[in-house]
Amino acid sequence: MADEALDGRTALQTFVDDGQANYVSILVAYLALVAVNFALGMVAFFVALFGGIFVIGSGGLESASIAVLAVIGIVVAIVVLLYLLALFFVQFYGQAIVLEDMGAVDGLKRSVSFVREHLVSTLGYSILVGVLGGVFGSVFGVLSLLLSPQSAAALHLPELSLPLVAVVGLLVLVVGTLFGGFFGVYSVSFYRELTT
Repeated sequence: MADEALDGRTALQTFVDDGQANYVSILVAYLALVAVNFALGMVAFFVALFGGIFVIGSGGLESASIAVLAVIGIVVAIVVLLYLLALFFVQFYGQAIVLEDMGAVDGLKRSVSFVREHLVSTLGYSILVGVLGGVFGSVFGVLSLLLSPQSAAALHLPELSLPLVAVVGLLVLVVGTLFGGFFGVYSVSFYRELTT
């Protein structure tokens, strides 16, 4: 729909048709990424767990060797960096699958080659989207925190009425949907601009 909307008008039927045509490929690619994320997460978890057990067993953090803590920190940092690199290189698999009619594996490969071909542009795009997404997420995270009864009580805020909470919830839903739609169109526009 975003691709079609960039050329003029679009329709919900486009979403349905392309969704049916590409659902399996996108699901397979997504599940592959979940498996990679799970594997990297498990590596980081076990390194942290065994490092924590080693540190506690050797007398606690105060008596732990700086070298051991550095090795644990370096391994966790490498795993986080690998995770971020994987996300960076495969972020356009959906666009490749839908816009270029590719399968799951070809879509992932195409995303990697697209990012390699446009490394600086993609880095700028990722930073922009990350910063704007972080600001947006932070604003709504703070709103969510302030609207929760526990936080309101802890911060000595007045009790909020149910209609006010419902209105703010509806506002979050509407703005979040618009924000997500904007970035969906922006990502397709970015991808399309550099592939044509």
